[in-house]
Amino acid sequence: MRYKKLSAVVLSIGIVFVVCSFAVRPFLDAVPQWTDEKARQYEDATMRVHELSYRYGVPTKRSHHLRGAMKQTEAQEFEELIVAEREYDRLRSQLDTARWRGKNWPRILRWSGASFIVVGMMGYVFGSMRKEFAGRP
Repeated sequence: MRYKKLSAVVLSIGIVFVVCSFAVRPFLDAVPQWTDEKARQYEDATMRVHELSYRYGVPTKRSHHLRGAMKQTEAQEFEELIVAEREYDRLRSQLDTARWRGKNWPRILRWSGASFIVVGMMGYVFGSMRKEFAGRP
C-alpha cells in the first residue's frame, strides 16, 4: 500500500512537470530579445566581415605577427577587419541567446517529468510484484 501511494505521488509530479513544460513556453517567449533592428545590424555586420575578409584576407594568429611588416594603411585595414569580426561575434552571440531563450526550461521540465513518470510506474509495478511474492493481497 505504501508503494502504491508513493508511486502515485511520483507519477502525479511527473504529469504536472510534463504539463507545465508545455504551459510555460509561451510565457518565456513573451518578451523577444531579438528585434528587427538587431537583425539588420547582424546582416550588416555579416556583409561587412564578408567584404573585408574577401578584400584583405582572413586574420589568423600568424598574421598578428606580420602587422609590423605591414604598411600603415594595410595595418589600419586589418584592424578594421578585426573590429568588424568582433562586432559580428557579439551580434551572433546575442542571436544564439535569443534562439535558445525559452527552450531550455521546457526541455528540462519535460525530461524530468518523463523520468518521474517512469519511476512512478516502475514503483507501482515493483510494489505490486512485491505483494505477490510476499503472498499478500
